[in-house]
Amino acid sequence: FQNSLYFYMTLMIAAAIIFLFRKRLNDWMDRKFFREQYNQEKILGELIEDVKKLDSIPEMSRLVSRKVESALHPDRIYLFYREEEARDLSLTYSSEGASQGLRIPEEFRILRVLEGRPGAQDFPFPQKNILPAVEEEWLNALGTQLIVPLVGTDHRLAGLFLLGEKKSEVPYTANDGNLLESLAGQVALVYENAYLKERVDRERKIKHEVLGRFEEQHIN
Repeated sequence: FQNSLYFYMTLMIAAAIIFLFRKRLNDWMDRKFFREQYNQEKILGELIEDVKKLDSIPEMSRLVSRKVESALHPDRIYLFYREEEARDLSLTYSSEGASQGLRIPEEFRILRVLEGRPGAQDFPFPQKNILPAVEEEWLNALGTQLIVPLVGTDHRLAGLFLLGEKKSEVPYTANDGNLLESLAGQVALVYENAYLKERVDRERKIKHEVLGRFEEQHIN
């Protein structure tokens, strides 16, 4: 500080550098101190694009569930979907391997409640007595803290994501819910596309079998 000219020149140079590189500095600060949130948005954003390229339900279920686990770190996750012409929801992925074969019966009231509730829903629901006690106990036994409906283009419930508490014990945020809702919409489209593909393949196979029988009997 003995020569104020050098001091002020140094300040001016530092200010100029900060001004020129402020965007890089902001990005660096965001990634260093808000890395968890940055990674979540990046992982789930990329996943939404990846899901659009898939047409296999088992492959999609594994990919989506594992990416959601790596982004949000729930202590458990279950993905249920409604098979074609089925009434119940079948478990297609679970972080708890012993839960294979788990189903949500069609008569469960939660399926009708969620058809009229778009977006991620915190559980337990704030309203009391919205579900029978047996259903609340069943969801609690799975450690459910967040429910994300998968709604198809026909506005019917195609499936459900059940997520447990975050391992960090931090509550799910509105941003988490919005990202999961966008992802759920893409997952529902994959289900619909897979069903349509299976139906077309099945009808084509039947057509070939019928035409083959006509040819065997020399029928034009």
